[in-house]
Amino acid sequence: MKHRIQRLSHVSFLYRPQSLTHAIERLEKVLGIHDFDSPYDLTDFGIAFCVSWTGGIELISPLVADGGGPYWGDLRTRGERLYALIFGVQDLGAAQDRAIGAGATPVSGIINCRTLAVKSSNMHFTRFHEVMIEGAIGVNLVLGQIEPK
Repeated sequence: MKHRIQRLSHVSFLYRPQSLTHAIERLEKVLGIHDFDSPYDLTDFGIAFCVSWTGGIELISPLVADGGGPYWGDLRTRGERLYALIFGVQDLGAAQDRAIGAGATPVSGIINCRTLAVKSSNMHFTRFHEVMIEGAIGVNLVLGQIEPK
């Protein structure tokens, strides 16, 4: 995978824990994508994470099945859905500054997601940093500086 700079890197879908396996199976059948990683429990992020880098699709689910944790509010109010667009950037700090200058608001600090890459069976990265931006386009937008080895 080449780093996708100044373009859409991938999309993220949010599912309830009991729906994640079915969603993976459904996407495999409907889209013909057969290289999804097995879901990984990423306790630092509070999610189960599954990805097909060639398909450009990630699926996430809260680890806590009882309605706690940061993603349940979204699931309760908006349901299972497209959660975020991840836009590839060359320099995450500069991209974040540009977004702020345009009136958007970062809703997280820069997150080092390299743990995802270490657990991914398909790809390893030298850098995997993201920041979520609010108020830019009406959907969760994540700026990602993702650099494959």
